[in-house]
Amino acid sequence: MLTTKRGILSLALAIALSLCGCSLPFSGSGTDSAVAQPALIPAPAPAVRGACIDSTASVPIELAKGVRDAIVTDVARTIPEKPTKPQLGVSPVRGVRLEVRIVTTRPLSAVAPYVQATVPSVPGLQPRPDLTDPGAMDPSSPTGISPYDAWKNEETQWDRAYDRAIAAAKTAAAKIARLPLSAGMSGISSCLSALALDLGSASGSRFLLETDGMENVPAQIDGSLAHGEVVLIQPCTSGVASVCNATFQRLKGVLKKLRGGHIERHTAADATTAVHRWLRRQPSFEGEGK
Repeated sequence: MLTTKRGILSLALAIALSLCGCSLPFSGSGTDSAVAQPALIPAPAPAVRGACIDSTASVPIELAKGVRDAIVTDVARTIPEKPTKPQLGVSPVRGVRLEVRIVTTRPLSAVAPYVQATVPSVPGLQPRPDLTDPGAMDPSSPTGISPYDAWKNEETQWDRAYDRAIAAAKTAAAKIARLPLSAGMSGISSCLSALALDLGSASGSRFLLETDGMENVPAQIDGSLAHGEVVLIQPCTSGVASVCNATFQRLKGVLKKLRGGHIERHTAADATTAVHRWLRRQPSFEGEGK
């Protein structure tokens, strides 16, 4: 009799979900009884990203603005739009811990313009229990809660975590958009050193440097990038390939002193793609691109 009642209840719930336009979840394991399992999939650690934007006199201001705007756009989209059918299961989403600095005469100064922000990662969510599985709606020992109710409770946690992450991404993007560009001197190595001191110890860090490489203040080297990959956007402002290549070699020397890793070089025309690869792509396997 109890089994019959359970079957009737499950059927009634399935009909109710159908009438409300909800889709049925994945089928269960087919075992005789369902047991409440953790629904949340642990969130990954946030990615670590640092950037230096050079808007000093020798760099086209349109490039610096474009790089800043591309960063704003990609940071705002760090967390995709919330899935509309979480009952089907949702993969975890990696957030980001980032620092964006402007190349100035003294980027290491406490009053230098920069933004530090964290967009938290979001846990994943297992598919909702199949309501037609035996025991899906019955309290399970030792938790005293049915698998369905356990899933609903954790779906609420997932939903709130997702909303917090989306809000954090929008806030971070808005702060970066307000970063004032500088027309001062080019303290390129100082800007990189500031990132090294703040982020370099984090495993898997990835750095963006937009500059023509024309440093006109004494170099300041401090900290370590811990072999983090570097995405370089280098405009050839002189228009002479040999001059720009020589400047690139000097930049490589600075990055070597800071223990930077593999350098991925881009032209100004490829700036938007470079920003996207810096923020979204995971660090390469050892040896990639070398």
